[in-house]
Amino acid sequence: MKRLLLITYYFPPCGGAGVQRWVRILKYLPQEGWDITVLTTKDGDYPIIDDSLVDKIPDNIKIIRTTTPIFGNFYKKVTKDNQGIPYGTLNSDKHDTFLKKLLYWIRINLIIPDARFIWNKHALKEATKLLKTNPYDIVLTSSPPHSTQLIGLKLKKRFNITWVTDFRDPWAEIYYLKLAKQNKLSHYINRLLEKKVMKEADLNLIVSDEIRKNFPQGNKLTFTNSYDPEDFIAHEKKRSDIFRIKYVGKITQAQDINSIITALNNLPQLYENTEFTFIGTYPNNPFNTKFPVVMKNYLPHSQAIQEMVNSDLLILLINDYPQNKGMLTTKLFEYLGAKVPILCIGPQDGDANAIIKECEAGVCVDYGDVATIKKVILEYYAQWKLDKLLLCNNNKNYSIVQQITKLDQILTKLITKS
Repeated sequence: MKRLLLITYYFPPCGGAGVQRWVRILKYLPQEGWDITVLTTKDGDYPIIDDSLVDKIPDNIKIIRTTTPIFGNFYKKVTKDNQGIPYGTLNSDKHDTFLKKLLYWIRINLIIPDARFIWNKHALKEATKLLKTNPYDIVLTSSPPHSTQLIGLKLKKRFNITWVTDFRDPWAEIYYLKLAKQNKLSHYINRLLEKKVMKEADLNLIVSDEIRKNFPQGNKLTFTNSYDPEDFIAHEKKRSDIFRIKYVGKITQAQDINSIITALNNLPQLYENTEFTFIGTYPNNPFNTKFPVVMKNYLPHSQAIQEMVNSDLLILLINDYPQNKGMLTTKLFEYLGAKVPILCIGPQDGDANAIIKECEAGVCVDYGDVATIKKVILEYYAQWKLDKLLLCNNNKNYSIVQQITKLDQILTKLITKS
């Protein structure tokens, strides 16, 4: 058996998109001859809780959870913000209190790389015990939070392990730091940490080609997200007399939902039999719409899949910020699994559009191009009325079943070299 130690902060019952990557990998990688231990947090600062994801972890995965201090309760108390620590955004609002704005400034400019670093000493202590008693072939650290990569860096120096990093997002160039305008010194320190990690790791797995290009020099390889075909087996698509447009997920900074709303507001001929459903975490300000809207809170993963499958058009929003071409959300791959046409708002030369074109899965429109968005919606609406909406079946390259063979080959080759 090949032995892997995975170190990750976010892990079920933590919900949301970030954990899906390794939930899928852990389901299939043991079938390739891997004995896997997961070192993670117990009751961490999680953005969402989804207990249903715990059931997706195979019984043969050993899970070790360590306690960690959390800022969530403190943050709620001092800011009077019941939503807890911000996730995916660090921009303060003009209506925020001085204390809340100060906490944001401290987080952006003084806490590097992120607030989850307080878990590191607990994780290091437990990882040290494991490495002294168990001969792991590979230690793999997955992020965000990118402070987790510093655990791997210390373990590499201490034990000379074979170390692999896994990056689901950029580090110094991540969108919320760029939009919050982190100061030059803090940005420089983040870049310096990036360089150290990239240089010292035996291999750096990165979620998209464009993000990989923007990381510092090192042994880098693109390994995209995926979808699990088994997630969709139990969900049958049912025809509706309503044209169902849906967005599933969270709205974060610089995602252009307003163009979709504006386009639909200017299509009165669709009002009677079109419905827009927003599922997940939505802005505090309600949408100003002239057409029917259904608002649903975050759903357990299986229910979210059911919503995707029973749609006629799925909305994908790529954050509008510099160097966003490599942004590949987990949602894109689950949309592919649902086989429903995708309307993406994002860069035409981005990795998301390239995958959508490759899979013949939909259309990508530039930010703010309301006229084209209206045209695309009308075209799909016309197909739906004739019952001719095409299933997007050209998606097999992004199935976890295909991807897991590739990952096994990558990791096994690394072991053989060492």
